[in-house]
Amino acid sequence: MNSIENYLNDYEPPSPRVIKVDATYSFLVCGCWGTYCLDGYIKTDEVTETCAISTTYELYGEESVANGIKELCLADPSISSIILTGDNIYANPLKRNHAINEYQVSNTLAKYCGMTKQEKLDISYDIEEQLGTGFGQCFGEVDKDFFVLVGNHDVKRDSCIDFFTQLQYGENNPKWHFGLYYNMVIQSSDGAPLLNIMCIDTNVYSEGKICGKSGESIIAYKEKQAVWLRDTTAAVDAKYNIVIGHVPAVANGHKFKTQVVITSELKALLTEVNPQLYICSDEHNQQFLYEDSSNTGFAVLGSGGTILDENVFLNGLGEIGPDKSTATLSDIGVKTYYALPRHGFARVDVEDNGIILSFYAVESARQVGDKAPLLMQKYSMKYGEMKRIK
Repeated sequence: MNSIENYLNDYEPPSPRVIKVDATYSFLVCGCWGTYCLDGYIKTDEVTETCAISTTYELYGEESVANGIKELCLADPSISSIILTGDNIYANPLKRNHAINEYQVSNTLAKYCGMTKQEKLDISYDIEEQLGTGFGQCFGEVDKDFFVLVGNHDVKRDSCIDFFTQLQYGENNPKWHFGLYYNMVIQSSDGAPLLNIMCIDTNVYSEGKICGKSGESIIAYKEKQAVWLRDTTAAVDAKYNIVIGHVPAVANGHKFKTQVVITSELKALLTEVNPQLYICSDEHNQQFLYEDSSNTGFAVLGSGGTILDENVFLNGLGEIGPDKSTATLSDIGVKTYYALPRHGFARVDVEDNGIILSFYAVESARQVGDKAPLLMQKYSMKYGEMKRIK
């Protein structure tokens, strides 16, 4: 076994953090955010494998999302923490020129000519620099704990350096809590478990591999995590359960490749533990779906700062794609209530009588000036019933 396989084999989740509240527990959540604190339309010059320069202009929003989170936390100190649902870095071989807000070809064209993307990454990408700007700079003024999950980009490179560097990052940054799977138990004032938040690693369900490794060790790790999720749900026996991962169990569209996303093994596991809410990212937009038969909400929050999945949703109810084809999840009893390609995040409030989920969007600060986050839609999940309240 190599180091990542040993790590997965030996991994044991930490003891749950136990938090006692008088009435309401509130936290914010977003994903797919790790972009060097980029904002606005960014010009990127890249040397292709055919030794040409490819130039693109794409809209980022991490700085605006971070500012929106900071504004909300300052306005409401009762917000306890921030949960980041993975893709905390995007390995990019080009260095950003912060003065002009562009990526530049960081050396001569000849240096990169003929290199593969992996070779360019090996000689020029610095994950510590990206964490320093993407998290340290962007979220540095947010005085909250950040609970950080693993996305597919965090374990994409075979060397696994991106994963292990994020583990080490927490040693010098007390706000950064990064792990494979773990949980938090929120207790009411009388000590009864109000909420169990279970963060999981979904790479084993989507990619089927971690840092290029697959096979028996990954299958064993997947089953070990599934056993933990079942056992933890039963042992805590909380009034409400929220599971948080990176990959959707169900969602609309996947970057035009398919009309709907159904991650069957993950969906089956969630059906077993039956949380009131599953939160994820991966799709670079915001979505809210609901399954009446299980009273489970599905929130997609992959709009934390990277390039949005533009034009995926034409009416927010399943009509997607450039060919305007119609896709629905009605065959499995899941209905879409909200879908929008906007940068932003969500707020979750849990109290004794239920869960409130609020979606916020932000505008790019460099495009329109600093603005407070805009409340887009708000849903109540109480007494086994879901309804939109804004």
